[in-house]
Amino acid sequence: MATTIIQRTPVDMPVPKSSAAPKFTGSYVDVKNFLDHCDRIFDQYNVTLDNDKSREIIEGLPSHHAKQWERLKTDMLKIFDHARTTQKFTLSTLCAYAFQHSNLSMRSLDDFREYQKQYICIAGWLLNNNKISKTEYNQYFWLGINESLRPALESKIMVFNPHIDLSSPFSIEDVTKAVEIIFKQDRFDVGIFDNPSARPFTSLIPPKDLYPERSSVFDEIKKYL
Repeated sequence: MATTIIQRTPVDMPVPKSSAAPKFTGSYVDVKNFLDHCDRIFDQYNVTLDNDKSREIIEGLPSHHAKQWERLKTDMLKIFDHARTTQKFTLSTLCAYAFQHSNLSMRSLDDFREYQKQYICIAGWLLNNNKISKTEYNQYFWLGINESLRPALESKIMVFNPHIDLSSPFSIEDVTKAVEIIFKQDRFDVGIFDNPSARPFTSLIPPKDLYPERSSVFDEIKKYL
């Protein structure tokens, strides 16, 4: 439980593993002595618990009175919500990330890799901890890709996997393969227009007054543009 230091700082408390520090062997027979020792230390160093009922809760557990240490540990983990310390992500976290990313454009393999890494960080943990199914794992990955890119990806997937079952989400492996084809880094046209000039097209055409004899040509070019 959280503690609040009233007067002294934690530096004044007994050093961990020192002879003055409270020790708990894990045996139920030592629980009471351990808690008593903690109480004396707290009194000595003016430490108060935010919740003074912690000890009463433990001592009120049937497993404590029955001297069943393994059951007592399980009860304490449940009552004090230990699961919150190990719950990194939830399905809501995954849905929110997929929805947020689906509104972003994906224009390069680097963009895809960033999305892939973040997605696996969240969805991979959920899958490995049985929080989501493999189907959900693949489904949300697809939904996190911008709709403008999905038709091109689907057409590539259908080329190398024409008999794919469309009643199930595309696998991450198939989507990744399709993305790598579309954003192939050694394509002849990659990078040419990545950073186009901010100047408008018409500004690239010399003013016609510099070449009066070509004014009609310039007018036609401008109309075309």
